[in-house]
Amino acid sequence: MRVSITSGYTTERMIEMLSLNKILDSTTKKYKYIDHRYHTLKSYITAIRDLNYLKVLSEINKYEPQKVKTPFPTPHSDFRDEVEYFINSILVSHKKSSRLISKRKVFTKRGGKVIENSSIAVRGSLHKDSVFGKRTPLNLETAYHMKKSLAAINTLSQK
Repeated sequence: MRVSITSGYTTERMIEMLSLNKILDSTTKKYKYIDHRYHTLKSYITAIRDLNYLKVLSEINKYEPQKVKTPFPTPHSDFRDEVEYFINSILVSHKKSSRLISKRKVFTKRGGKVIENSSIAVRGSLHKDSVFGKRTPLNLETAYHMKKSLAAINTLSQK
């Protein structure tokens, strides 16, 4: 088996020449690297790419400034339909990033023995971060340390 190395441009150009970029939504053009199906498409094109395709692509790029339309060969007659079917049948799932509870296992060694501890912790804040503590200065009234944005401070006494 021969292995060929090419730049990422050739894969992008082959996708464009085979009109496979139209399979994915037009909204993903700007964010195409986020769409996992795009990575699958690039992998498939890399797998079928051989020296003959690279030669044709080189010829097309040679005449690019003159805008000579050269038909790009497809591997077989129903190639585009086949690729579209497989790309659209991919089930993409995303891991939920805002989990409420974290599970963690900690392994510790005591006296040559490994002990496994499991713990569950709540993620994020449990209350609104505003009051930090109560203070009672001498000969003054009780007050609280609070968190405020600079825009919320409108007096010198900060009450």
